[in-house]
Amino acid sequence: MLKLEQIEQIDQETIWLEITDADLQTAEPSTQLYSNRTGLNHARSNQLCLHKFRAWLTGSGIDYIPSFSDLEMCPLWDVVNGCAIEIGKTRLILIPTDTLDRDEIRVPQEWVDLPNLHGDYYLAIQIDLDAKLMNIWGFTSHRTLKQRGKYTARDRTYSLPSELLVANLDILWMAQELNLNEIVATPELPDLSLERALELIQQLSTPSPYSPRTKLKFSQWGSILNNPNLRTQLYQTRLQQAVLARTLASSFSLSD
Repeated sequence: MLKLEQIEQIDQETIWLEITDADLQTAEPSTQLYSNRTGLNHARSNQLCLHKFRAWLTGSGIDYIPSFSDLEMCPLWDVVNGCAIEIGKTRLILIPTDTLDRDEIRVPQEWVDLPNLHGDYYLAIQIDLDAKLMNIWGFTSHRTLKQRGKYTARDRTYSLPSELLVANLDILWMAQELNLNEIVATPELPDLSLERALELIQQLSTPSPYSPRTKLKFSQWGSILNNPNLRTQLYQTRLQQAVLARTLASSFSLSD
């Protein structure tokens, strides 16, 4: 297996970061904070991604602020992959994946079409736990993702092939300093009454190992997830139901 220094010599355009045992320990989430296995996996990879990216920014002398607090990220990671960080007035959306190929970046629709979540730029990040390496291998803008990306309704993602991504992050910093407007218009979301929103949240509260993000029309789902209060309500309701289900399962197991 190649060492980090050797990889950096071969690939001098993208950013390679070493993952230590301490990094893995820091990123390990509490199982009590997530309603499903998918959410737990989201939290693990995104906390690791954020931890390493923040450390790299600090080491590079780049100031940043979190777009969301760690507690605010829990309701998001419970249902969708991705995380956000802001540098000046620019929001970066980080999309970590453990897929080893670099054919494309796949961005969940929530990070593209929701006004309170979308960003200016999207970073493709590969996490290889076997090699203990994280690679920031390309980025694109919201404009490019919307205008040239392929939307897949089945999993509600926008994808962009690797040849349309920019590898050199120096170009991103230049664009950020120029304060370019790279966000384009997104579809309007319907106004849900609180009563209707709570009805939908109840429908989505049934415990499952997967995210419920495709169980509603995106306009309805998006209206819930775009609203911080409704997003928290969804998270708390699903978490309560998951805890209840685990408690009942444990009780039945003990009785056997």
